Amino acid sequence: MRCNKISFLFMQFCFFFVYAIWFLHLPLLLHLPPSTLPPPIIPTYPSFTMNDSFYSSLDPNSFKYFLKDGFYFVYKDDLRFIKGSGHKVDILILENAIKDALTIHKVKVQEYSFLNNEFILSKEGYPGNWKDFTDILLDKNIPPSICSITINKNHIYISFLNTLNNTIFTSNFEDDDIFSNLCGFLSEINAFEIIYCDLELKPILKSLGILSHYYHGGDINNKQDSNKDNQSNNSSINNSTFLLINFLKISSPLIQSYNRPNICRVDKEVLESLNLINNNNLNILNTFNCFTNQGHRLLLNFIKNPLKSKDEIEYRLRIVDEFINLDFSILKTFPDLLRLTKRIQNYKITIQEIVRLYQVIKKVPEIMGVLIKNRDDDGGNSGYMDANGNMDAKEDFNGNTPIYNPSSLSHPIFTPTFTTPTLPHNSIIFRDFYTPLLNLSSILNQILLKIEENVDLDSKFIFRMKIKDQGLRDCYDLVQFKIKEEFDKIKIINKNIKYDESINLFKISRIEYQKSEEQMSNFLILNVLKTGIQFTTKTLSELNLEREKVLEKIKKEEREELENLKEFIKERNSEIEVLNYLIGLIDVFNSFSIKAKTPGYSRPEFIGDVYWDMEGRGDMDGRDEGGIEGRDEGGMEDRGKDEGSKEGTLDLDRPNLDTPSLDLKDDPSLKPNLNKPNLDKDTPTSLITPTLENFFNPLLENTLYIPNDLILDKKMLILTGPNMGGKSTLLKSIGVISILGQMGCYVPASKALLPIYNGIFTRMGASDCTYTGDSTFMLEMKDLSKIMRNHNRSLILIDELGRGTSEVDGLSLCLSVKDFLLKKDCITLFATHFPELCEDKRILKKRIKTEGTLLLYKIEEGICDESFGMNVAKRVGFPDDVLDEINRRV
Repeated sequence: MRCNKISFLFMQFCFFFVYAIWFLHLPLLLHLPPSTLPPPIIPTYPSFTMNDSFYSSLDPNSFKYFLKDGFYFVYKDDLRFIKGSGHKVDILILENAIKDALTIHKVKVQEYSFLNNEFILSKEGYPGNWKDFTDILLDKNIPPSICSITINKNHIYISFLNTLNNTIFTSNFEDDDIFSNLCGFLSEINAFEIIYCDLELKPILKSLGILSHYYHGGDINNKQDSNKDNQSNNSSINNSTFLLINFLKISSPLIQSYNRPNICRVDKEVLESLNLINNNNLNILNTFNCFTNQGHRLLLNFIKNPLKSKDEIEYRLRIVDEFINLDFSILKTFPDLLRLTKRIQNYKITIQEIVRLYQVIKKVPEIMGVLIKNRDDDGGNSGYMDANGNMDAKEDFNGNTPIYNPSSLSHPIFTPTFTTPTLPHNSIIFRDFYTPLLNLSSILNQILLKIEENVDLDSKFIFRMKIKDQGLRDCYDLVQFKIKEEFDKIKIINKNIKYDESINLFKISRIEYQKSEEQMSNFLILNVLKTGIQFTTKTLSELNLEREKVLEKIKKEEREELENLKEFIKERNSEIEVLNYLIGLIDVFNSFSIKAKTPGYSRPEFIGDVYWDMEGRGDMDGRDEGGIEGRDEGGMEDRGKDEGSKEGTLDLDRPNLDTPSLDLKDDPSLKPNLNKPNLDKDTPTSLITPTLENFFNPLLENTLYIPNDLILDKKMLILTGPNMGGKSTLLKSIGVISILGQMGCYVPASKALLPIYNGIFTRMGASDCTYTGDSTFMLEMKDLSKIMRNHNRSLILIDELGRGTSEVDGLSLCLSVKDFLLKKDCITLFATHFPELCEDKRILKKRIKTEGTLLLYKIEEGICDESFGMNVAKRVGFPDDVLDEINRRV
């Protein structure tokens, strides 16, 4: 028995030994000439070696990666930015590392390419100027700006470059001792990085919480002298401009003066305290249904820049009214064309992205169709169809017959199925949305035809350029035909043989091979795998070599055609930017119209300047003594030197082309109505008293909420009430309603009569900042100082002032601030636990309504002197012995 087992094991050993010898020497046994053997295909990537002295000479405070022969490598210290290990990195991992470096770690990113046996800097990007990496980082947020600052006494000189522009904008203005105007300006331009050359600015910039760099910038004075001629032609150039140019190493910059828009001042801190924007999803911004990234960016810009002109606000509200009955769900499939335009500009666009652009352009007529369908005359909406479904050729808003050139829309997707679409003279949709898209159609048609001419669009997966050289196409087809003939011959031996196009080899299972081993003895076996055997023939090897030569010529032609197509599209890139802006604009107003249809929302009304011009607003019944004197205090800087001028005004997402401006133009419906009563001293109080009915916070719109009413017949409201009673939420709701209204959006209230504010300021929350060394009380004082220097015609929201110091000091502070603001031209809402603040007839006293210890979250007349802090302690589960001690002390 034991001998049989040994014999069996010996036979197994002999079998595997013979099989191994046969497999290793199979190519020799086939006696094929060496010339017929194709070179082995082994996937390799170049070895990466780095000169340590060169690497040490590079900036250690940046993220650097290296490009060699199409592969990306990261070395030594920079490996900390990569998730994982290894020098060679995948492109997706690298892109994520670039995003993190610029947005989270806030360090410079550099790409070095291997050329002529050395690494050369090929790309660069900064946290405040993404530069060569813009296409990677563009998302639904507003791109950042990098700016440089110089200060002469209290005069600020600032220059900034937005990531999306190649233009340097310059501005200068007077500021106060705490630089409150500078804070507002930096928030306005979305500054992420500041460059300075004066070390005295370091503590000031550090307190702003924005990444800043000290940069000497060379000899600025000499640079300024060498550019005297240029400076004489452009008075906006100053030392801050040269500092930014030197830091970014820009050779021929385009410099333009920046005129600050006529907007309501709202700082980032205000938006965050009101929960309009923040770093999580629990914010009001996310309650808007924006379908596209470009729409989300533009909406964020609207929130950061509420309007101050009553006419402009009404104009936006009219657009919302016209959008209410339209459905733009088609926008859900639209990509972010802004990112695509940056790739077009840098010649980095791929065939797949070109096809994506083609698909987007094909959907433009669908958007145009939505803009003009389902309209009615009462809404000032669409034109009218006759019995045959054709649009009547009515006159436009200038009284002229519309000019319509169908020849400019020769592409099938732009061929209209109706005659000239016309809308009533007061239709904003036709003028500011449909007409610009119609004007773009000729250029878009050219792009479509060019893509169809050059790209093979029939494939569902991999798109390729069309081969225009008929000789190459015939040669390739001939090789493919011969390969098919060879395959048909081989299949005669065994019908289960297959041809694998991915590797250009024949395949057969191991079992089937054993059946036909004798007939296949003259074939070259290349791989023996578990899944089968891969082999070739002399004829197939020769055909593959011939096929590779033809493919190389085809790829060369494809590269040339692709470069020509990229150049063609780049020449029309500005029109694509306009299309992207229009899509974003439509998306924003569509989200506004969805808000307008939300239960509880209404169209706001505005009092206008007459409210601020009225004397004696501390008691609205005393208006007869004051009358209107047209006062205008200068506490806040005039942010719109020329309200009608748009020159030099930066729109972070809007191209510098003829796009729908949403300006008033000559719209007769927006001209003053002489039949409307003048709001003078004889005007009823109800027409000039800020009023809110059934208002609530937008974050609660999808839940059960308790609405409130408020009539602000005095310029200051003191709100008292217990803890957890909703005082802060009420203040935030009023601030949010004011911002939404001045954005041109419907507001969460059944009725809203609002003044138009120059600015909105808040003092809310309790926190400190270890980085700047500011305590809770210090931050309170900074906010208050900003408020008291910029109070003119503003809304001021103060929540529990004085919590960061003693009770005596806190009460004294509150009383002093109250007296100061009562004398100023502003509306103040003050939530407090100090009932002593209510001992003044000039203020409106409100409290949170309660029934025993039950909080009703409604406001009523009166003063509350109870905090219910004990109830809050019980609610969060304080130990019983601690609660007993609290009761004993109380």
